[in-house]
Amino acid sequence: MNPLLICENAPVQRGSPFRWTLFRESCSPSILCIGLLLTISCFAKSQETNSQGLAKEGERLIGVSTMELHLSASFQKERQFTGQIEPKRKSQLGFDRIGRVAEIMVEKGDEVRLGEPIAILDSESLLAQRRKLEADLASARALLREVEAGPREETILVAKASLEEQQSQLNFANEVLKRRARLLEKKLVAREEWEQAVANRERLMAAVDGASNRLKDLELGTRKEKIESQASVVDAISAAIEQVNVEVKKSKLVSPFDGKVLQRDLDEGSIVSPGRPVVTIVEHKKLEARVGVATGFAKKIVKGTKLPIDVEGVRLEGQVRAIVSEIDPNTRTQALLLSLDDNAWEKVVPGDTVRVSLSQEATASGYWVPTESLVVGPRGLWNCFVIEQLKSDGTGVAAIRTVELVHSNGERSLITGSINDGELLIDSAPHRVIAGQRVRALTKTDTR
Repeated sequence: MNPLLICENAPVQRGSPFRWTLFRESCSPSILCIGLLLTISCFAKSQETNSQGLAKEGERLIGVSTMELHLSASFQKERQFTGQIEPKRKSQLGFDRIGRVAEIMVEKGDEVRLGEPIAILDSESLLAQRRKLEADLASARALLREVEAGPREETILVAKASLEEQQSQLNFANEVLKRRARLLEKKLVAREEWEQAVANRERLMAAVDGASNRLKDLELGTRKEKIESQASVVDAISAAIEQVNVEVKKSKLVSPFDGKVLQRDLDEGSIVSPGRPVVTIVEHKKLEARVGVATGFAKKIVKGTKLPIDVEGVRLEGQVRAIVSEIDPNTRTQALLLSLDDNAWEKVVPGDTVRVSLSQEATASGYWVPTESLVVGPRGLWNCFVIEQLKSDGTGVAAIRTVELVHSNGERSLITGSINDGELLIDSAPHRVIAGQRVRALTKTDTR
């Protein structure tokens, strides 16, 4: 058998044993050498053919998306701050006096209007006290009218008649005294009788003076001081009634603004002390956002500035109403108070978390690139690919560069390192290329 035929037809397959023993026994040494040389020649020819095929396949360059690098001297540093939605007003309503709760007219979740009654205290004792004071006031006012009007005409006439009577008696006493004096001179009467006549005349003279003064007082009217005194009594009773009215008014708790009942703390029959909360209401249709920001950002915000607000995906706009000057000791931030639109209550509720993004100019040179163009490098650095040896037909060689990440806002990153202004960066899918690979740069509209 021809050993060459054995060599050509032998079933040599990958993984199957080659029967060199049988081949060696059936061939002479010279024939074996010739077969070995032919086998080596066939293998070399096969390798040459494969190399030519790979070279042709390598000429099919992959297209990569690129962008030109431009140096930036500064960037907007953006930070996000959180806060929460709050009602503009929130009040814990309580009574100003001690008493027993007679009625509570609202429940948790009810909407209330400005001035609407919310709760009432028992005020029976106050009402009784007011009725008594009103009676006292009526009496005091009647007496005041009397003293202001002065004495009646009839009273003056009686006083005049009394004075005339006293004067008449005095005149008679004078006549009696004269007779007794003449009789005493003649020693016809005892001295004692004359003395009695003198005493009677003096008594009647005092009575005439008293009646005369009384008549003068009646004719002059009531003294000013007495009228003022009685007027003061009327005022004091009126003030006491007003105080009772105030206490009665305090017995009714009303809403200070339009809002919603957030909490009800007591029930009917409870004894309350001044200031103890009965209900809590919030102004749920007028909302604002309180956001704590770093002091560096707060110093550059102007009152009245409008800022975009994100509330769990709901986009709102808030206007800076105030900037709290004090720093929160726990968060070390300053609070921004942002007024919301009148219709914001239809989209958000108090307690919702809000997010506000603020930007600040930062000085740092570097290149803005898509974050997806970066791959993790060694020792905390990053790698990117640029195109070197760029030809007129857009082909070039991919080269790897080590860079440092300066800032990132998610989709875009600012980098610096061994890259230059004007170079072409492979801005997407860096995993498709390796260093030294020839590629073809694509423009944004090139889809070849």
